[in-house]
Amino acid sequence: MTGTYLVTTQTAAYLIENPGNQAAAITRYPITDGSAPADLEVADLRRDAEPMTLLAIHSCTIGEPALLIIHLGGEHSDVPETVRFTTTVASIEKLADDTGPTDGVGPTEKRGPAVGGRDPQDGPP
Repeated sequence: MTGTYLVTTQTAAYLIENPGNQAAAITRYPITDGSAPADLEVADLRRDAEPMTLLAIHSCTIGEPALLIIHLGGEHSDVPETVRFTTTVASIEKLADDTGPTDGVGPTEKRGPAVGGRDPQDGPP
C-alpha cells in the first residue's frame, strides 16, 4: 500500500511513509507524555525520531503486536536488517495518499479504537 500512515501502539507512534516509487520509511516516536500504560516501560531504541528504511511489515493488526523488518542505516549500515516487535497496536490511521488507490484497503477498514480519548476520524485535536 502506498501513502502515509500513523500506527499507534501502547508505547510509541510509528510514521510510515510509502511513496511507492522509492523505499518506504518508518520513524518511531516513543510516547513521553505519561499516557503509556503504567505497567509497560517505554523503551528508548536506536534511531528513535529518525527515519529508517522499512524493508517489510510482517504483521500489523489492531489488538496485536506488529512485526517490522527495518534497516537502521547510518552508523549501523553494516547490519542488513533488524526485526522489531511493537507493543499492542491500538490504531492504524491513513494520513495521506498522493499516489493513488490502496488496493481496496482504506482508512475506514484499518481504523482502530479511539486513542487518547478521541476518535482518529475526528481529525487533529
